[in-house]
Amino acid sequence: MSDIGKLREDLAFVRDAAHRSDSVPFSSIYVLWAVIILFGLPMSDFVDDKSWIRWYWRVAAPVGFLLSMWLGSRACARIGQADIERGMRWVKHWLAYMVAVVLIGLLVTGGKLTGSGIGALSVLVLALAYFYAGLHLDRRLIPVGIVIGICFPIILYLPGYGSTASGVVIAGALLVVAYLGKEKPDAAD
Repeated sequence: MSDIGKLREDLAFVRDAAHRSDSVPFSSIYVLWAVIILFGLPMSDFVDDKSWIRWYWRVAAPVGFLLSMWLGSRACARIGQADIERGMRWVKHWLAYMVAVVLIGLLVTGGKLTGSGIGALSVLVLALAYFYAGLHLDRRLIPVGIVIGICFPIILYLPGYGSTASGVVIAGALLVVAYLGKEKPDAAD
């Protein structure tokens, strides 16, 4: 093969790789969390036995976290981008959020926070987690963090269906991110 032919082949490979990376590789993760939140938040409004809510989040959050790691690594491999350091930043970020929520749970067991208060406070911390993920990992998550922050007082002050309304709005924000626009450049780079 001539040098020109090899150069054309190399350019075609680079063009194809660039085209693949223009897609939104983490759409499936955002859809996953939209579904988890859409089912989880309304439970506060409809389930009488609140222990079901605790068990839902005790199972859904870690399973969703592990599925997110798997989906993310699979998506990166599919488009030919294996950046372990960046992946570990995502893992550490969301693991820190999960640890914070567990520590919030200690406020309930210590009698410093009510059971209903843990849900609202967890949503506030979630708003911060998405906002900071937007600042440091994927800029598309900044508006999601803002939307979740707006939902915080709705959960606190809208009796009856505040959690349901917030679940629908938050899931909608995640679906918008999943289906619109490509991932913005890594904020930490």
